[in-house]
Amino acid sequence: MHVTRPRRRPSGGKTRAGARTGAPAVSWDTRLAAAWPEWTGALVVAAATFLAFAPVFDNAFVDWDDDSTLRQNLAYRGLGLDNLRWMFTTAHMGHYMPVTWISFALDYLL
Repeated sequence: MHVTRPRRRPSGGKTRAGARTGAPAVSWDTRLAAAWPEWTGALVVAAATFLAFAPVFDNAFVDWDDDSTLRQNLAYRGLGLDNLRWMFTTAHMGHYMPVTWISFALDYLL
């Protein structure tokens, strides 16, 4: 059984030919005023989130392990067989992270 749906009229209170229908046109200001309560909650949450994380802008770069991991470490600099063997067998500073070492090696080579 085939069911046809009725056609929707375009919004704005006018038909396609431009003749007025019974529905009044709603101005942009009226629509904005009606939507304002919906946006208030989102704006309050966004403002609270910004205020909660605003102190992060006062922080400097944290340099806890970059010196021993990247600057003084020559073993990760390259993708040779010795470098790859080191990447997959080491636990430098207590962490086993071969994919991270490969990423560091690619960054170094680029």
